[in-house]
Amino acid sequence: MKKLSKEQFEEYSANPLATDEKLRVWLDLPDNRYYTVSIWPEEFAGRVFVRTPTEKDKARIAKAKKVSKSDQK
Repeated sequence: MKKLSKEQFEEYSANPLATDEKLRVWLDLPDNRYYTVSIWPEEFAGRVFVRTPTEKDKARIAKAKKVSKSDQK
């Protein structure tokens, strides 16, 4: 777990999508890691939880063949 400074957290919470690259630089996070920034509850605000992608994250496996109208008789 990592923690944002108060200023970093304020910038992140103002526009989370626009600060992805900055956050990765601030916390030295590689592109192949997922992260979650805690906003609530207040005592957890600014904590960043980092995790490694799993096989489930990398690919979605189709369990059944897709049936289209052209396949039907």
